[in-house]
Amino acid sequence: MHSERRGYLKDLAVTLARSQALVVILVTEDSWPWLRVQRREHSDRPAHFGVTYAQGAWWFTWSDGALLELAERPNEAADVIRWAMGL
Repeated sequence: MHSERRGYLKDLAVTLARSQALVVILVTEDSWPWLRVQRREHSDRPAHFGVTYAQGAWWFTWSDGALLELAERPNEAADVIRWAMGL
């Protein structure tokens, strides 16, 4: 199950890493994969994103677990994340 999460997060990481303004790191915390994203000029304020299975599909989530976008749509999720980070 974590391999599926990690795969979706890697897809999102690749998409987000296209922006030179962001630093994107795949991390593991208590055996759970997370994506840490931060603006280069605000390295002290990272945001974290995960993946969960809900409503019959895999979803990207905000750090609080709220659903962000279907995991099969990393480009759309990246757009939302960049907007939320002021880019």
